[in-house]
Amino acid sequence: MKIYPPKGFDMSDATKLQFVTYVEKLTASFARKHAEQQYTKVFDIHAYARVRESMRSQRFVTQMWDENLEYLGQMIGEDSTFILSDERLQFAFNLSAGGAFALREIPYLRGQVNEEALTELLEEPPFPGQTISNDEYQCSETRIHHLTHLMFAQEVMEVPISTLQTTVEFGGGYGSMASLMRKINPNGTHIIVDLPEMNLVQTFFLNNAFESNSVNLVSEANPEIATGKINLVAVDNDKILCGLNGKVDLFLATYSLSEANEFTMDLFEKEYRFLEADYVFYAYRKYANINPRQPQSRELMLTADYSTVFHGASFWTYANENYYQVARRKIDGTE
Repeated sequence: MKIYPPKGFDMSDATKLQFVTYVEKLTASFARKHAEQQYTKVFDIHAYARVRESMRSQRFVTQMWDENLEYLGQMIGEDSTFILSDERLQFAFNLSAGGAFALREIPYLRGQVNEEALTELLEEPPFPGQTISNDEYQCSETRIHHLTHLMFAQEVMEVPISTLQTTVEFGGGYGSMASLMRKINPNGTHIIVDLPEMNLVQTFFLNNAFESNSVNLVSEANPEIATGKINLVAVDNDKILCGLNGKVDLFLATYSLSEANEFTMDLFEKEYRFLEADYVFYAYRKYANINPRQPQSRELMLTADYSTVFHGASFWTYANENYYQVARRKIDGTE
């Protein structure tokens, strides 16, 4: 296991080793506790081969993610159920900050959610390879981080997450954010827009986190969005995305759209216009110098249809590299 403490957070080598040892102990205990859990086999190797052959999504892929997808494809080909425990994919999917952000995020969450609800929300689904870094809540840094995003969004938008009818999440990782949304808003429609390969991973995770009829993988054979479910949509599905314009409460992108290429940023900013969602919640990094592997990591270029609700450094950051940008769509040209 490797950890990457954020700039501005002082962590000695001895403290890093102590943290890694602690996490490994918690993770092993969590795995033993759920050793009898039955997992749904959902990796369709033939479907994956067709995705790679069509390459319709290639224009959305950066060099960094092309490398990750190539490696992910090898694991899918081996039908590996331990994707989350793979060190290379952990770096792509999970937060590994040595507990730094959680030191500020957990006190914030306790001020937003009562303790009983917080315990229920943060507890990780019993998924193989899940990394546990917090003993009290039996969860990962990633889970704490994702719930912080959602609670901050709720606070600044002044709209309860539980009341949102339709949320579109651009870039869903392995499905952690969607699983949290499902707990907070079990009747809402959640749509993950991602690369087809990632949709396969999300299907596997979410089918094991919830009953299988909660998850709808949109495909040529199953082309419709299912209301009240978690829907997984390939980023090149223009028909579905155009059909969502004006029907979305929240467009959510946390460190995903900012890692996309220029083509993708332009598409969602200028053509889709964030699907004309009522609210846009965006998290990104502002680098002192341009990161060649994430050159689009910048603030969103909002159209005149939107007014800014919040734009500034995240409260949990250390070196002012992490930013939130929240906007509200104007109605008839007014706030």
